[in-house]
Amino acid sequence: PELKRTAWKDAQLRHALDMTSGVRYNEDYEAPDSDIAATDIASGWRKPHRNVRNFQCMWDQILSLKQVSRPHGELFEYRSIETDVLAHCMERVTQTRLAELISRELWQPLGVQESACFTVDAAGYPLADGGFNAALRDYARFGQMLCNGGVGNGQQIVPREWLLDTFDTDPSLFSDQNNMDLDNGAYRNQFWIRDIERRILMARGVFGQIIYADMDNSLTIARLASWPEFVSRERKTDDLRAFDAITHFLTDQ
Repeated sequence: PELKRTAWKDAQLRHALDMTSGVRYNEDYEAPDSDIAATDIASGWRKPHRNVRNFQCMWDQILSLKQVSRPHGELFEYRSIETDVLAHCMERVTQTRLAELISRELWQPLGVQESACFTVDAAGYPLADGGFNAALRDYARFGQMLCNGGVGNGQQIVPREWLLDTFDTDPSLFSDQNNMDLDNGAYRNQFWIRDIERRILMARGVFGQIIYADMDNSLTIARLASWPEFVSRERKTDDLRAFDAITHFLTDQ
């Protein structure tokens, strides 16, 4: 109910899932006075700065966002804060902390090799938009579960219907300026879709982190990285070329 006092007051959960709300939030990673910089401070990743509004926790920043740039549902624009809004909604509805939810509904059913952990802010809220720490093999287990239609470790973990819905995209919401250089790409249900004519889901992070789940070829690629840049068009293009080369090699055998 508190979101009624914010720019999300008329938005749906669908808008947050697809990052199509009209909430004004500047995701310029290089700008020291951007909203994403304030998110880093609220989550404890950066020290307070005199040129940035300093929030005590992520929830305080969410409640501070009261302006919209456009009507909800009109256009896709990647904004990390949408994922944090979803996390707070999940915690409120279930009366369960996000880490416990992920452990119970996803991580333990996957049969993972290692425990994982979240970054939490000063109030104990999890940072949902980034900073999730896990082993590479377990990221790959997650990707392979997607390729298996939501089945992992011998059980249905994610409903198959949810994965099918993830490919039900609206291309009119995307443009060359906001699709992160993915030709014919899209975004839905918190996943990047590489090409609307192919069944490839991508979980992409800054500095080159990626889980690449090619459902058509049952191929999963998980990669940890530490690029010198937050994002890089050239490195992203090289990645996709490498993934295609790997795919062609394995499927041509």
